Formats: sequence, C-alpha cells, structure tokens
Amino acid sequence: MSSVLAIDVGGTKAAVRAVTGGTATSGAAAERIVAERTVRWEDGTAAGDLRRLREAAAGLGAGRPDAVAVAFPGTLDAAGVVTRWPTRPSWRGIDLPGLLREWFGVRPLIGDDAAFAAYAETHARDVPTLFYLGLGTGVGGAYARRGDPPERVTPCEAGHVVVRPDAPERCDCGRHGCLQAYASGPRVLAEARWRRGRPVTPSELAAGLRAGHRWAHAALDPAVAALGLTVADLAELLAPAVVAIGGGLGAGVPALTDRVRAEAARRLRAGTPAPDVRPARFGARASLEGAVLAATRTLPVPATNPATNPATNPATDPATGPAADPAATGPTSTTRPASITEPAPTTERKQRHDGRQPARPAPLAVPR
Repeated sequence: MSSVLAIDVGGTKAAVRAVTGGTATSGAAAERIVAERTVRWEDGTAAGDLRRLREAAAGLGAGRPDAVAVAFPGTLDAAGVVTRWPTRPSWRGIDLPGLLREWFGVRPLIGDDAAFAAYAETHARDVPTLFYLGLGTGVGGAYARRGDPPERVTPCEAGHVVVRPDAPERCDCGRHGCLQAYASGPRVLAEARWRRGRPVTPSELAAGLRAGHRWAHAALDPAVAALGLTVADLAELLAPAVVAIGGGLGAGVPALTDRVRAEAARRLRAGTPAPDVRPARFGARASLEGAVLAATRTLPVPATNPATNPATNPATDPATGPAADPAATGPTSTTRPASITEPAPTTERKQRHDGRQPARPAPLAVPR
C-alpha cells in the first residue's frame, strides 16, 4: 500500500502528516490519515528545528514513504537551497531537498505554502477560480483554477500589496502601508494586546468579538478594512469566484471572514461581481492538506489486470481481439515516475517576512 509524508513548515512550528492508501482524487484526506503531529520550534537554531522535525516524522513511523511533499514559506534558489527566511534566519544555506532525500530516500516535492493551500481549497470545492489568503506569521496568497495541478497554482506576495501608501505604519519589509502591517497574526494580536492591556490569543480575541467587547472590535478593525480593500482589488484584477481566508488567524477568529466580506462589498464598484469570501475549508491545515494531495498525485497509477477488466480483456472485448495480447504490447510498467522532484522555483521564490512587531504598537488608523 502506498504511503506519503506531508510536512508544513511554519515560522513557529511544523505539522507532519503520514497518509496511506488512496489517490489524490479518492476522497478526503481525513479518511486516510494514519497519524499527524505538530512540533513547535524550541530554539533559534536550524539544527534544533531539523532535529525536532525528523523526530516528529520518525514518531509517525515515516521511515521510507513513497512520496514526500513539503509546504515551505521561505525563499529557495533553483537548487532548493534556502536563501532567505527572516522568521528562521538560521535555515539559510540548508539544502532542503538533499536533506529530505537523505532522511526519507525519495526526492521531495517542495512547494510554496500558500500555493499548496490554494490547491487544496480548490480541489475541495466545485468552483472555477479561487484566491487563497493565509493570515499567519505573515500574509500569503495564491491563485488557483479548477483542475490546475499544483505546479500551475500561482503564489504571490499578497502581504505586500500596499493598501495605504501614506500610512505612518512601516511593514517589516521597509515600506509603508503593506497589507501585512495590518492583517498578519502578530500584528492583529499586538494591536489587541495594546488595547486590552495584556497578551491576547486568537481564541480570546474571537471570544471578545462574540461578547461585543470594544477592545476586540477595535483591534480587528484595521485588518478588516485592509483585507476588504484587498479583496475588492482582487475582484478587479482576477475576478476569483471564491476568496478563501485561512491561516492561524483566519481559522482562529471566525468572525473575521464575515466582516471582510461585508467590507469588500462596500468597497466594490457598482456592478462588479463580488467574490464569495469564505473561511478556508481546511482552516489552518490547508497547506498541509495541499502537501498531502500534491505528494499523492505523484504516486504511480496501479496497473490494471486485463483478466478482470472487460474493457481490456481480449476474451470479453471483441473490439481488442488478438492485438490486445500482452506479448504484443509488452508488460505494463509500474515504475515510479521521475516526477517526484523538487519543483523548479525561481531564483528568488516568494518571501514571507516575519511580521515582528514592537512591544507596544502605536494605534493603527483604519484605512478608508
């Protein structure tokens, strides 16, 4: 039975999932999950991170999987070496494909985390086009069309779309007014902390919104305004049928999606079709789900037994006749295709900044 290993590497943690059986189109991955584990990075060293990651995979019994896929937020060169990752700078110089192949014995498929998430969300929905917004340590984005394979999904730096060029707030990229300066998880929680006077978790923020607390609504207002403007611009540029909002903040604060939908509708020009703004179906696990699907897609298709398939059995299909003799066509190959390779990323793949914020941020003006 085939097995795949999927890894979602994040700025503060990594999730690992081992799956057996089925194919990429055989149903929900939840029906095929063998095991899953999340590990948090304990220190700032790549050696420590990688040790934790390998231990997590070993704990799932992932010795020699048939395929491995990794959702990764940093910047890789054409060979797959990490060239930039502000959240975990010690990873710079790591040959990620080489290391994973040494661990697991197969060449890994490494993809952008937002692109894998968009692939999973599109795969799970009967929609022609979808744009994914992942609100986590940074803000990721990717555009996908129905039927596109993972390599055709287009990732982008959604977090660095400028929503307010004259803003005093500076993004960690150095520019002013980026979406990420308003809508990343750390930014929203820093604003909530400043307004409430103590640290706030996503679940506490969600509870505060449900209870109607002023501090919670004020903390979320800038993100809602910035995201609503971004969705309205996406409607003009790409006209996606669906905008799916995921990531840790998107999944942890359910009220965010409804408010962004309303704000986007307010921002749209008259007559412009509004995208259907929905929470990501797989929540904070969308990138991991996409990695599972992408890895499973590379598995070889099992050979069909002619004796049990009337469509190819000469004894039962007169249309094939003697020409269908296996001796005339040779045996069916079941060798794994050479497509289980790391993708050919551009020299500078999508950069995800770390979203570090001051201990007490200045109040954010709601862009209008």
